[in-house]
Formats: sequence, structure tokens, C-alpha cells
Amino acid sequence: MLRSLAKSALLWAGVHFLVVLATGGVIFVASRIPPRAVNLDPAILALVEVEDILLAPRKLLLRTWPGEATPRGLGTAASIVNSLAWGVAGAGLLRLARLAG
Repeated sequence: MLRSLAKSALLWAGVHFLVVLATGGVIFVASRIPPRAVNLDPAILALVEVEDILLAPRKLLLRTWPGEATPRGLGTAASIVNSLAWGVAGAGLLRLARLAG
């Protein structure tokens, strides 16, 4: 049971990481389109809000580090912890939904 929960959490973490990468890529591509061609500003702002929500644990973890300089691997470690936190939350909610239903 614990093994399947861990596998599910890692799967959700991977999906979260891919969604964050895709969201950032769509924001990058959409911001390169000239506003005179198509005004994508409302869509870009909405995607930035979604990205802020998906990266909230990472930003919180990086804010706890005092000072100007952060260690080299802290950003990568924060990204991994962020995706794992969302993965555990997603797997836990899925497990609760299965138990309740």
C-alpha cells in the first residue's frame, strides 16, 4: 500500500513538473507574439497566476534562505521538493477520494 502511494506520488510529481515546464513555455511563446497581431495579455496574466500557484512552495522555500547569495543547488532542490510536495498532495487526495467513494 505504501509502495503504491509512493509510486502515485512520484507520478503526480512528474506530471506537476511537466505542467510547470509547459506553462512556462506557453508564457514565453505567447509573450513573443506582438500585441498588434493578437492581444494575449489577459491570457498571459492568467497563465502567470497559474504558474505562481504551482510554484508557491518553491518560492516559499527560497524566501527562507537569508542573504543575497544562495547555494548552487538550492534552486534545483527547491524545484524537486516543490514537485514532490504537489505529488504527495495529489496522491493523497486521490487516495482519500478512492476511500470515500
